[in-house]
Amino acid sequence: MRFVCREHAGLGATGLALLAWALLGGGFGCSTTPPAPAPGCLDNPSLELPTPVQRLYGYLVPDHTLDARGVDWVGQTDDGVDLEGSGDGCFVGGRIQGTWSPADSWDLYHGRKALPNGLGGYPLIVENLHAKNFGDGVAIELATPCPNGWPSWLVLRGSFLEDMHDDAIESDGLCSAEITDNLLARVYVAFAFRNRESQPNRNGSGNTVNVQNNLVRMHAFQNNYEGRTEHNGIWKWARGGRGPKVIVRNNRFVTFDAPPGGTLFPFVNRVHACSNNVLLFAGSEAEWQQALLGGCDEQGDDGLCDGERMLALASCYTVITKPDAQSESEFLATHWDPYVASWKAAHTADQE
Repeated sequence: MRFVCREHAGLGATGLALLAWALLGGGFGCSTTPPAPAPGCLDNPSLELPTPVQRLYGYLVPDHTLDARGVDWVGQTDDGVDLEGSGDGCFVGGRIQGTWSPADSWDLYHGRKALPNGLGGYPLIVENLHAKNFGDGVAIELATPCPNGWPSWLVLRGSFLEDMHDDAIESDGLCSAEITDNLLARVYVAFAFRNRESQPNRNGSGNTVNVQNNLVRMHAFQNNYEGRTEHNGIWKWARGGRGPKVIVRNNRFVTFDAPPGGTLFPFVNRVHACSNNVLLFAGSEAEWQQALLGGCDEQGDDGLCDGERMLALASCYTVITKPDAQSESEFLATHWDPYVASWKAAHTADQE
């Protein structure tokens, strides 16, 4: 099926009568626009050169930059590189890699974060990072004091996150964030902005998560949460209208399953702006039918399931489903692999 890609804001649900038409499959992706040039983090007045043996760094003043280009943190630690302090600034370059076995349990990976951010100042700009084989990728720590309705606490751009067994980008505190021009390859959850059960009334409804120009591939690992065999949802969002608003533009997503938790599409009532997104479904036709029946909201958000969200967002998402006659590798070779190759050729994130 082909949905025309154009700007869509102020979204509402469309009738279920259209669902049968929408399930017929097929279509082509939308082109993406290049990101704007990034401001110069390396020109910040406070510049620090890290070392592979140190994993905790203090940001004690405004506009502090950790120039991690060419530095590799490899091994098995709960936090790959931990950023703390009352300041703000940038983290540029670097490779953070966990060396646990892919066959290790989800419990082992849970709580292990490649780059946790506990800064009291904002924003932290992370660019050209390569993080691999952790539970969480880039995380805004729960204690981070981001108020509701505040500007972005995290800016993540031009970075390569792969093999994330839990949440690729996480903010249990529901902070605002800008997630732009990144490659997220093989992640169990892409965007996790859900408050913890210990803080049921945490409200981020005045915040905004801007997801733009990203490539996102979901993945089910050998061992997942509660023994599940499927990957989780792209969007793991706070319930009851407490989740941040979403801007979603010019992204390409690959999914394979009907996720048992989270959703393939963002909650429609949280979408602030939306255009030119592509959702690729590389599973079977039967799994796609099942996926459209899942992700249902019964907790006071948009009240929809993923099939209804697909229709509500038809003006800003193109959905391309794999026919059963085509292999997964053939499907990805057409609709995914060239985009990844182009991204890698254009970026300086360490791809080792």
